[in-house]
Amino acid sequence: MWPGRWVRRGAAVAAVLAMGVTPVPGARADAVPALLPAERPRDYDVTLITGDKVHITVGEDGRQRASVTPRDPARSGFRMVDHGGELSVVPADVAALVPEKLDPALFNVTSLAAQGYTDQQTGSIPLIVRQGAGAAPPTGLTAVTRLESIGATAVKLAKKDAATFAAGLAAGVDKIWLDRKITVRPVTSASTAGAAARAAADGAGAGTTVAVLDSGIDAGHPDLAGKVAGARDFTYDGDGVDRYGSGTAMAGVIAGSGASSGGTYTGVAPGARLLNGKVIDGSGGGLASWAIAGMEWASGEAGADVVTMAVSVPGQGGPLTDAVNELTARNGTLFVMSTGDRGCEACVDSPADAPAALTVGAVDANGEPAEFSGHGPVGLHRAVKPELSAPGVGVVSTSAANLQPAEPVGDHYGRFSGTALSASYAAGAAALLRQARPGITAPEIRSALVGGSEALPGVPVDEGGAGRLDVAGALARTVLAGDAVLDFGLTTAGAGEPVTRTVSYRNFGAEPATVALDAAAPFTLSATELTLPAGGKGQVDVTLDPARTPAGWARAELVATPAGGAALRTLLTGNVEERRVELRVSAVARDGRPSRVLPSVVDVDDGALFGRGLPSDPDRPCESDDGFCWLVPPGTYSILGIINTLRPGATRQGRGDVVDQSFTGYPEMKLTRDTHVVLDARKAVAVRIDTPGHRTARNRGAATKLVHTRLPVKGPRHTESFLLDGRLEENYYLQPTGTVSKGEFAVATRWRLEAPAITMRTPGVDLHPRYVDPVYFSNRSTQYPRLDGTAVLTVADAGDGALKGLDLRGRLALIRRTPGASVSALANAAGAAGARMVAIYGDTHVTGNESLLTVPTVTLAEPEGERLAERASRRRVQVVAKGVVASPYVYDLYLSEEGRVRKRPSYVAAQRSLARVDTAFHAQLTDDVTLSEVKYGWMPWENFSWDSSRTVARAPRVRTDYLSPAPGVRWHSAADMPERSYNAIFPEDKQGVMTVRDATRGYRAGERIERTWLRHPVAPGFAADSPTQRQGDVLTVDMRAFVDAEGNTGSRPTDPFPHGYVSDWRIYKGDELIGRTQTGGSGRIVLPPERAGYRVEYTVENRSSWARLSTRTRTVWTFDSEHAEGDPVRLPLLAVAYDAPVDLRNRTASTRLGLTVSHQAGAQGHPIRKVSLETSSDDGRTWRPARRLRDTGHGTYAATIERPAPGVVSLRVTASDAAGSTVTQEVIRAYGTR
Repeated sequence: MWPGRWVRRGAAVAAVLAMGVTPVPGARADAVPALLPAERPRDYDVTLITGDKVHITVGEDGRQRASVTPRDPARSGFRMVDHGGELSVVPADVAALVPEKLDPALFNVTSLAAQGYTDQQTGSIPLIVRQGAGAAPPTGLTAVTRLESIGATAVKLAKKDAATFAAGLAAGVDKIWLDRKITVRPVTSASTAGAAARAAADGAGAGTTVAVLDSGIDAGHPDLAGKVAGARDFTYDGDGVDRYGSGTAMAGVIAGSGASSGGTYTGVAPGARLLNGKVIDGSGGGLASWAIAGMEWASGEAGADVVTMAVSVPGQGGPLTDAVNELTARNGTLFVMSTGDRGCEACVDSPADAPAALTVGAVDANGEPAEFSGHGPVGLHRAVKPELSAPGVGVVSTSAANLQPAEPVGDHYGRFSGTALSASYAAGAAALLRQARPGITAPEIRSALVGGSEALPGVPVDEGGAGRLDVAGALARTVLAGDAVLDFGLTTAGAGEPVTRTVSYRNFGAEPATVALDAAAPFTLSATELTLPAGGKGQVDVTLDPARTPAGWARAELVATPAGGAALRTLLTGNVEERRVELRVSAVARDGRPSRVLPSVVDVDDGALFGRGLPSDPDRPCESDDGFCWLVPPGTYSILGIINTLRPGATRQGRGDVVDQSFTGYPEMKLTRDTHVVLDARKAVAVRIDTPGHRTARNRGAATKLVHTRLPVKGPRHTESFLLDGRLEENYYLQPTGTVSKGEFAVATRWRLEAPAITMRTPGVDLHPRYVDPVYFSNRSTQYPRLDGTAVLTVADAGDGALKGLDLRGRLALIRRTPGASVSALANAAGAAGARMVAIYGDTHVTGNESLLTVPTVTLAEPEGERLAERASRRRVQVVAKGVVASPYVYDLYLSEEGRVRKRPSYVAAQRSLARVDTAFHAQLTDDVTLSEVKYGWMPWENFSWDSSRTVARAPRVRTDYLSPAPGVRWHSAADMPERSYNAIFPEDKQGVMTVRDATRGYRAGERIERTWLRHPVAPGFAADSPTQRQGDVLTVDMRAFVDAEGNTGSRPTDPFPHGYVSDWRIYKGDELIGRTQTGGSGRIVLPPERAGYRVEYTVENRSSWARLSTRTRTVWTFDSEHAEGDPVRLPLLAVAYDAPVDLRNRTASTRLGLTVSHQAGAQGHPIRKVSLETSSDDGRTWRPARRLRDTGHGTYAATIERPAPGVVSLRVTASDAAGSTVTQEVIRAYGTR
């Protein structure tokens, strides 16, 4: 690709990046440029068009962790789809708008990140919006460019306004596309084509205009001097300068004069004028809207005869393709496109897929298709693309000033390869034809170039088109067809009426012409001969009869041979399919009501996907009154879906609206005729789990994830789940299936089981209490009252909550809630009257507009509440309530059904079959701290894992965890101090959060280990899976702000509020500050190639009100570095690890301290030569050396420090190795003393 083919003259490629980090002697720190973002960020957020935020973390093994923060916690429901390793997250409340109104690319999180649309990279989302006539612009959009050719506007949506914008998505909008990043394809130049052209045509394209829409044109190049007749920059660069090189090389192929080579390297049409439309910036990228605006300018205002482009977006169809077709029809412009350099079948992207475009692939000097040249067929029609091939391997062309090709040819040229140069060949040839045939139309130019090409023996038409470009042959054709290709579309073999297309011919000769016509089967002609007067036209009908045609891709040529002249070939194409069958899919919920479920339908043999708006062929829908319907080829299919059963009266799948979830469907069903498949949740069976070692309950959030996967025989794996919090029941149901015989199939359920959070017992009534949903009543669990322990409560029937002077002191207030009544108002009034606890029955559905609770509040099913009220009206009734705020044990289970779903999906989670982890959660000198944690699990077939954050109450403490073992499952965990907020509806002071994560691993059945979280000292260091390393002159930095005593690591940028973290990372060359960042010690910087000494300073300060330990750390590293050729080299930076004998509160009375000094993992370092330790008991104002520091071997040291008074101790370690690398680390308030 181009980025690897150009470098600045006299400098390494990395010097392009160095422009952003040039040191300024004596400059203020805030004037020094920040580090460049990491090339492949490990942690990032993507805000969707709906305002929902997806957080992604990439693990050391490439597997990814995902979580979603909804724009409104009361909303819930996200369809999570992993198709071939790309994750799409579609909110349930807009799923019905995809793809008709909303571009699926808006929800492809993987692609959004790859295009640079993460929250860390941009605060806005570029869109292309098409609205109905007279519709008011949606709120929150800023117009950028009007795109008349497609009736749309390029806009920007500020991410902070996305939630407001989402509220009106369906109103007044016809379609919203992501304004996707376009990429440029490599081009290559003409060496001998110019001579052939001049021999065939006088003027060499004089009087014609060819627009190059690419990276700009170096108009000062001697070969292009005076040729650029107009220019416009559509990028943010602000000029037409070519800083990437591809546009200049394309221009040289088209119209280069050869002045720098004595005419050796001339273009195809050196007499043509050029237009410079810059749609690619200096980085080699751009936006689809830039390309459309460039096409409109070139085709309209600038009056180009020919427009050539080598840009693309993945996939087919969409605004770019629409613009090409519309502008061709409107202005008569010929658009010449390259197929792209992905080198695969069926991978011609937009806009090269446009039927109106001339699409060109690459061949080498021997006429063999280049291995990088992409090709069709395209779409359901299986249309032929490219129509033509041209030279594209090892071609010499003009090089832009200040850019040096990887393979220079003299001072002004380079040798390149790529389909973009092949398209440039064809564009130059089109200019010659426009000049030689006044009045010729764009379709007739296509006809001449394709029909006059040189056939490529042995190369299928779908790979190389009709043949290799032959400029002289194209110019020699005097009879031309109305187009190069006659496409018969999609038909059904053995059925249907004949399809007839009319092709017209025009005689450009000065004499009448008799033209013999011939077409191969399965096509027939209405005539075999035409007589065309001089300058006149004629036509013939061509027919394809599908009733007499076998299934397959129809490919033939219509050959028109004028008497005494050269034959003209027109491609005849079509897709004659086997008869498709109707597949109707409807769904029924567990309560028997119809359910609107979009199923995943996968062809098990070839991987074709239906109904998802994801990368696949366009669907062929059919009408259906009660679900979905597609026309699909006969075959074997997987038809699966997840059905949400809603509470009575609910119409959406929001929080508190879904009762339970059911997996339904048929992973292997043979379809030979029209079929109606009913996904029936009533056939699904409840998952049963027995935990014989402990009493467990399905507390709120216990059922975490239901996911299914299908791997076809060919094609990508399709994995799907529905992320939903706030279900009314913690149940999953699975429909039993047969065993699959093709590909792979599995269903998995993820569970978190604990001690029952709340139970109630009373004689005569079976009670099943459940706490009201905390999301509506708090930001954090510490604001939400719960019962902890056992209480014997007398029931007081409080009716509808009016109270009427009831004595509720110490009692359980039983309240029948009427629709619309505020739960918090009812409960808090009872609490004010002395109630110890409140039980609500009747209408228990909460919709919002609540306030903080003052008393523990649960709900009961209506029959339970009525029975309890009836008994309390007759006698004194007592309830024994037991609450467990901090479960002493947790079962983290990930259970799968492989190849089939059994008739009874039940599991016994015996302790001997699980791994046991005794987990210690440490606190900062205090008791009763609330943390949060998240635990991600992966099945072997999962690329992505998603889960929710959970509260860890009553820290510090030790908890016993039981986990599903490997080899089936791998786990990754993270812990937060303090608890991470799950809402923001109640005002409060924002505080910083320390998050640390462990390494992904599996566990063995019966394994027992101990581990700690947030054990101090906590100080900056490194993660083994993400090193700080140098490749060439690019230094990639990933230093972690937090490394605890267990080796868990985390980072934190500077918080945008006062009581949070302040992070400052700086790098010096000698004493010269050359780069800094406040984003958490990660990024990239370009260093000079020569060996030099560097110093890195990393300061992390915690200003949160909860902080008691590690309130400030400062680490200084010094090291030498120079250009590193080849693979990345990990820098031999020194790291310090601590082992203090602290208790769960991170305190100790001991004077002992263990140290380990080593180089970051994987680095080749020199022996450690010197280590010293100092301590401070006054937060670093004064320091004293350790009483003793003993080398115990292998980089470990045993220290004895002065016995401190009760309080805290700070540490300062200084170390160096034999090569002179050093580290000095200060940890203020490292741990407590007692």
